[in-house]
Amino acid sequence: MGSGSQKQQMLAAIVPKDTPWAFKLMGQPEKVDQYTADFRQLVSSLSFADDGTPNWQLPEKWQEEEGANQFVYRSLRPPGESSLKVTVSQLKIPDTLNEPTEGNWREFVAMNVNRWRGQLNLGDQAWDEMTPDLEAIEKLSTPDRPAYFVTLIGEGTTGGSMGGMSMPGSTMPPGSPRPGSAPPRATAAKDLQVKLPEGWREVPPLNIMAMKSYEVDGADGKKAAVTFTAAGGDRVSNVERWNGQIRGAADQPAKALEEAIKLTVNDAPAEVFVLVGGGDDPQSIAAAKIDWSSQDSLFIKMMGPADIVKAQQDAFLTLVKELKW
Repeated sequence: MGSGSQKQQMLAAIVPKDTPWAFKLMGQPEKVDQYTADFRQLVSSLSFADDGTPNWQLPEKWQEEEGANQFVYRSLRPPGESSLKVTVSQLKIPDTLNEPTEGNWREFVAMNVNRWRGQLNLGDQAWDEMTPDLEAIEKLSTPDRPAYFVTLIGEGTTGGSMGGMSMPGSTMPPGSPRPGSAPPRATAAKDLQVKLPEGWREVPPLNIMAMKSYEVDGADGKKAAVTFTAAGGDRVSNVERWNGQIRGAADQPAKALEEAIKLTVNDAPAEVFVLVGGGDDPQSIAAAKIDWSSQDSLFIKMMGPADIVKAQQDAFLTLVKELKW
């Protein structure tokens, strides 16, 4: 395992609604196992008021808290647990998947399961590969949109927000209010002023979490992707997670943290980290973490073939330095 990593287990559920909901619990397997029955009971008790507000029955002695940031609607804590909690979040469906078809719902579920797998340093799976891990929740399903339980085991970090489940890009975008709450203080995607380097182009959001997405071409038809995401998470846990996405060396996160490029972006502190993967077709990541609100960071990540990322690294730094909002 990488520095600061340990075996982690995740219990998750995804429930269809006009705006779907997710429940998630992650921690050391021996801890999580103690609350599997309570987690299933909690999710199965879910109902919705006429205005769409979710309601549930807490297991005995559990406590309910406000969400820690705009990405988490509520936190539900087992008795006597200071670091273990279930997070309840609303999920944003991309415009391209808004039609309520079975195929679109499968794609949406797969996107989220693969995002959760990434939080455990597990690789992406196709739908047919992940279905053995999906258990339908009949009472919360609709004809074209089944609700699912999923259990995953992988590696997570011992520090930062991973144990508390507040991971980058988990739910609603900045500026989206939680039901019954005032809109959070964050900058909307439309307010970001981005000066694109030559040869870069804007594309539709490349994943469910992205506020903005861009692509840049390399040789042989290959390309690197750049995404803007607003989320929580400390520098250590994010760098370790990114390293897992490119199958980097175990000691690389420590080096990337030590050699981080420190910047000031729009009067806000920022750092840029560079990670290089291995193998026959190595991938690299250049990523900026900008402290743009009291709760969240703005993450700008360029990921793609190592030669493209290296060639575009100066352009990436310029884009980050010149960003305004």
